[in-house]
Amino acid sequence: MKQRLPADLLERSSQEGAHRIARGLLDQVHAEVPRLQDPSDEEALHDFRVAVRRLRSALSAWRTQLRGSIAKRHRRALRGLQSATGGGRDAEVAQAWIEEQAESVDVAVRPSVLRIAAQIGGKHANAMEEVRTEIPTAFYDIEVKLRKRLAKMQVQIDDDEKQPVFASVFADKVREHGADLAAHLRLVESIDHRNEAHVARIRCKRLRYLLEPLRGAVPGAQRVVKICKELQDVLGDFNDAHVLEDLLAELPVDSADMSIGVKEVRRLASERREHLYALVRDEWLDHRLTELLDRVEKVARACLKAAGPRKEIERKYLLKSLPPEMPSGLAVEIDQGWLPGRVLQERIRRIRSEDGEFHFRTVKIGSGLERIEIEEDTSPEVFEVLWPLTEGRRVRKRRYLVEADGHTWEVDEFLDRELVLAEVELSAADETADVPSWVETVLEREVTEEPQYANVTLAQ
Repeated sequence: MKQRLPADLLERSSQEGAHRIARGLLDQVHAEVPRLQDPSDEEALHDFRVAVRRLRSALSAWRTQLRGSIAKRHRRALRGLQSATGGGRDAEVAQAWIEEQAESVDVAVRPSVLRIAAQIGGKHANAMEEVRTEIPTAFYDIEVKLRKRLAKMQVQIDDDEKQPVFASVFADKVREHGADLAAHLRLVESIDHRNEAHVARIRCKRLRYLLEPLRGAVPGAQRVVKICKELQDVLGDFNDAHVLEDLLAELPVDSADMSIGVKEVRRLASERREHLYALVRDEWLDHRLTELLDRVEKVARACLKAAGPRKEIERKYLLKSLPPEMPSGLAVEIDQGWLPGRVLQERIRRIRSEDGEFHFRTVKIGSGLERIEIEEDTSPEVFEVLWPLTEGRRVRKRRYLVEADGHTWEVDEFLDRELVLAEVELSAADETADVPSWVETVLEREVTEEPQYANVTLAQ
């Protein structure tokens, strides 16, 4: 299930980008849950765990941007969900590997090796039974809470900490994740550095998962994702070899044949560890890590280059009144005015909500369906200085933000005149958005191309 993100996501706010990515990843986990209850689906557990891991990684990476929406308890709940499935996945991987190796061992030892695989497989079966009966219910309980929290985007503006566009924050995170991976990978200095390799693998996943949602939008991102996947596989196999040793230590050795089988599997696992560590030492700690870091830097630069002035594409509708059946959503009060200017129309805006008061300066170029929009936050002091200059060119309205079919509808109830307008922003000029039934009941007509309903005109 591929995430559907706006084409101009890089140009949007970092908070909007984070919320959209988190909601998309939550959808992906939801799609995997039914597969857990199908015993014939051999990849169900693996795909579910990967989906949860991607979501957890995003909530961690975008923690600042999701502040106010996602709390520590939500991340802890997801971690507990993944931990509950860990034993089943470890046993599943170990069983498959031992059965594969059994084809190459001495015929006399093979029955004992297969018996070990069967015993470990029993652990997998028990773990999967628990997964099928308990995990879906546990996830749906968490999902309800996450969806409710992610439905609201709390914008937080601070004079000392400006909120840049998504592209800028994303580029910084790409560089940080790349440097973090390199630092931890270089700590894997011997075959016994199991924990260091495990941490490096986690850092590798975080970089990969950070890039995956944007791999089609940022040049070079797809290649970095591919390299990360290759490194992740090497470190994952290295970790699996160590985990297998733990599983073998837990097995009851009740016969001489069983003892011989365990000894043989341990030998194979030891050879596997040596081979994998040699790959890390001779390839990844040398030229391949350098290549990866170079490509990470290119992706960060390409990300910044790809973001330009924001193109606003929206459709506007005249309503007879405020929709009586409108779903509940975030409501804010807006005061906005336009500074004097014949060609350049600069707007200043104050937004009041339950989360506080925020201020912005905006310049829009063009009219109708597509317009260029350049916006930045400003301080209350600057707003107060500029506000008197907008005398005679102002509007006051209450805005309701409502999610419907993947789009955010903005319903503006003007407080200084009898007027209600609804707007929906699109990612492309040819994209369509079905008018919700609760808007249809009070719809007068579309007024996207009617300049008299532009806010700058209404303010005159």
